[in-house]
Amino acid sequence: MKRWALSLALLAACGGPKPSNDDAGVDAGASPYIAGFDPPAPTAGFTRYVTPVVDIDPGQSEIWCQYVSAPFDSDQDVVAVEGYQSRFGHHIAAYASTTAAPVGTSRFCTTDDMLAVRFLGGIGAEGSGGLDSILPKGVVFRIHKGEVLLLNTHFINTTPQAQIGEGVMDFEFQGALPGDQVAGLFTNVDDQFTLQPNDNSPQSADMSCIVQQDMDLFAAFDHMHNLGVSIYTELIQSDGGTVPLVTDQTWSAEQEFNPTWATWPESAPLVIHKGDTVHTHCDWVNTTGSTVQFPIEMCVGGMFYLPPAGSAEAPKEIDCVDGQWPTN
Repeated sequence: MKRWALSLALLAACGGPKPSNDDAGVDAGASPYIAGFDPPAPTAGFTRYVTPVVDIDPGQSEIWCQYVSAPFDSDQDVVAVEGYQSRFGHHIAAYASTTAAPVGTSRFCTTDDMLAVRFLGGIGAEGSGGLDSILPKGVVFRIHKGEVLLLNTHFINTTPQAQIGEGVMDFEFQGALPGDQVAGLFTNVDDQFTLQPNDNSPQSADMSCIVQQDMDLFAAFDHMHNLGVSIYTELIQSDGGTVPLVTDQTWSAEQEFNPTWATWPESAPLVIHKGDTVHTHCDWVNTTGSTVQFPIEMCVGGMFYLPPAGSAEAPKEIDCVDGQWPTN
């Protein structure tokens, strides 16, 4: 089965070759930064990636997918992220991607970009917050051998003149160790909805998934695209209780790659039990002249989890699509 957009999913290690600035096209003999952008040097032990320069049209909010690394040749854990943007920057979100795009590829994000990513961290805006705001102590996000780094960059040009933008993102990697606690990803996905065209009234979809294993939840998010107007995900417990997970009463296209996070502390994760139900409700308004279906639009409730303490179950990616728990 395909990995979905946030399946999403969102990045100098010992034990294997690390990516270098050569991957991102940095010329050691010249400044890689545009005029007026002078970020501090990366922290010792961090690897820096410089984003391709983008042209920002007057008065526009623009989001790019930018590929900045060659495929990794070993599994690496992301320990920490830091980053900076030039003027008009709003956020950079980092993803592991299975897309084989050449280093330096920079484009407005496509459906293909979004179907092959997994969140690794971010900086800027209200939803990124860095790894410290999402991951419990001792838990890591992992980029796997053969995957590349995709940086999703957002700039908002508030002036009447065209501008240019650039950013850097710094990663502290460590070679993946068998004892590392790797965050597992669960997504509740509806890919069967159809949005009728030329309709100013909300169109809705609901998706429910009966959970088939215990999970300790530490972060949750929603995911839609630019036609979305609201979304929420909740936990319906087997005893009848309901626990809100994350609610976006007003959705904006910015949240597509920069979600609002709900988090729970390491000492008190939200425990999801086998037999509980995850329910996601989505509302869209489709004023376009075309019928819209998945994956042009999406309805996804996502969460990061760890198995309960003492469990032999290794964390993994679980995509519950149209109410069907995966069989592999």
